[in-house]
This record gives sequence, C-alpha cells and structure tokens, in this order.
Amino acid sequence: MTTIAWDGKTLACDRGLWAGNMQTEVCKLFRFTTGDIKRKGYPHGAWASTGDWAFNHAFKEWLMDGDAPFPLIGKEANIDASIGIMVASHTCEAYTVHMRGTITPIVGIAAAGAGGMFALGVLAAGGSSVHAIQLAMKYTDAAAFGVDQWSPT
Repeated sequence: MTTIAWDGKTLACDRGLWAGNMQTEVCKLFRFTTGDIKRKGYPHGAWASTGDWAFNHAFKEWLMDGDAPFPLIGKEANIDASIGIMVASHTCEAYTVHMRGTITPIVGIAAAGAGGMFALGVLAAGGSSVHAIQLAMKYTDAAAFGVDQWSPT
C-alpha cells in the first residue's frame, strides 16, 4: 500500500511497505540530480514509487545505468499500471511513470497508490500534498510510518 500526492509544489509519499500481513518502514521517494539518470527522456528531480518494491528498485537502477536491460516484468503484470509520480527539478512538470517505462504528463494535482483517491480528495479540497499523506495515515490503511517530501527548486 502506498499513498502519493502532488499538489503542484511538493511531491509527498508515505513510508509504509506492506508484505502480506507485515509492515516495514522504507523511503519510496527517490531523488535524482543532474547526471544521475542516464536514460533519455526522463527528467532529473524526484520519483515517488508505488507498486512492487523489487521492480521499482530495478527500474531505478535501469534509469541510472544506460547499459542495463529493462527490468523483467512478471507474466501477469499490468504493464500499463502506474508505478508512481516523477517531477522535474527545474520545470516543476509532473509525470505518471508506467510499469512499461513510459512517462505521461500530469496537468494539475495528482495522487497515486492505494490511497491515491483519498489523497486526491484532500488535494481537491485545497489541502497540501503533505497534509493529504498525513490524513491518509490517520484515516486509511494505505499509508503508514510518516511522510517523505520533496519540492523542486
């Protein structure tokens, strides 16, 4: 379970990772500086990931290694599924990242993950992305262990 929110200024996500009935705390917010990403077409900035933890780590390594093969996807995987939100540092442009490796532009506010619809409601009501994650932790089972946040410069 994950909750990610983008309010146009700040990208925020929770720190909970679920594996069956067990929870652990992780950072799902990956920050990239100039030169980190070797794949053409991907901005440097930050990516808040949702979905399969192992695949997301392999995807992050793929972004950062221009020679690495694309991570394998299980036969049953929905390759059109979102695996998070990426925001460019200097332009503040936000993108949905898809499991097949494509990115599509986001216009306005956005939220993703199991708590995405809840967070989108908070954003639509005027709340910040950080507040959306805090409320998702309080009122849903789709967020836990605190908030990581990043704002473009």
